[in-house]
Parts: sequence; structure tokens; C-alpha cells
Amino acid sequence: MRHAVPVGPAAAAVEFFYSFVSRNIVTLVRIAILIAVSATGFSAIGAECTPQQEIAAERTVSTLRNWKDVHSAFVRFRRCDDGAIGEGFSDSVSILFAEHWDQLGALLRLAARDRSFRQFVLRHLDETVPADRWSAIEENAKSRCPSNARFLCRSILSRGREIATNPAVNMDLAPKASQGRLPSR
Repeated sequence: MRHAVPVGPAAAAVEFFYSFVSRNIVTLVRIAILIAVSATGFSAIGAECTPQQEIAAERTVSTLRNWKDVHSAFVRFRRCDDGAIGEGFSDSVSILFAEHWDQLGALLRLAARDRSFRQFVLRHLDETVPADRWSAIEENAKSRCPSNARFLCRSILSRGREIATNPAVNMDLAPKASQGRLPSR
């Protein structure tokens, strides 16, 4: 069986295409990688927290009063989520869970639209949270959990057990003397 060999303009087009691909394969692979990375949501790879963002984040993160503010700060400063800024986020998140449980509905709505925000919130329930605050969070998750938040409440309780039983979950393992002990499970 013979295959048809293109002739005329079709042959020239095929020859040009193969020639172009063979000369530009590296560039085409780079473009494909960029498209794949962008499509998976990692377009901020390599982006760093600028000094201006760091200053703004330090002023902002420990004073967040509601979940909408936490989400806005998360979007704005997610690249700065380390050290003192990360501890500020943890402070705000844990205070909202401990003292403003009535705002849980707002968190659920934001987390439903932004899965990475839910992960961020749970990650900030960490070893820097004082034991008395952990106790309040645990009590809220056990006794005040609405039926539409059961998965979140189980995740909160699981996170507390994980930190209490496996301090290696976070890099800074020892609770600060001023924070008391980690919650007992």
C-alpha cells in the first residue's frame, strides 16, 4: 500500500512545518511548560515578597477582624507568609476561630470559592496558638459546629491532634514559654 506524498504547496507547507519544529523544539517545549504551569495555578512561582509588601503585611496580618479581611490579606500577601507575618496570620485565624465562631458562615463561603484559602486557614492553626485559645477552638469545633461545616470542624480537630502528637508538622516545634503548652489530646 502506497502513501500519498504531498506535492506542490502542500509539500512545501509540510516541509516548512517540520523544519520549523526541528529548529525551535526547545522554544516550543518552554512554551508548553509555561502553559501547563499557568493552567495549574502556579503562575506566581518564583515571585517573592517585596520589602514594601513585607512592611504592609506586618502591619496588617495580626489585626484582621473577620474572614473577609483574612481572605483579602491572604490574596494580597500569600507570598509573604513566613516568620512574623505567618505568626500574625496564625494569631488572626486562631482568634477568629476561638472568639468569633459566629462568623464561621463567612469562612465557609470564602473557602467554597477558594480551596487554597481553606488550606491556608487550617495551616495557620499551628504550634504558635496558645493552649487556652486551642481549647476554645476545640470546644467550638466539638459543640458549636453547624451541620454544613462538619468537614471543617473535623479538619480543625484533626489539625489540633496532629500538632499535639507530631510536633514535626511545623518547623518551629517548641511552644514559646509565654504561650503555655500545646493542647493535650
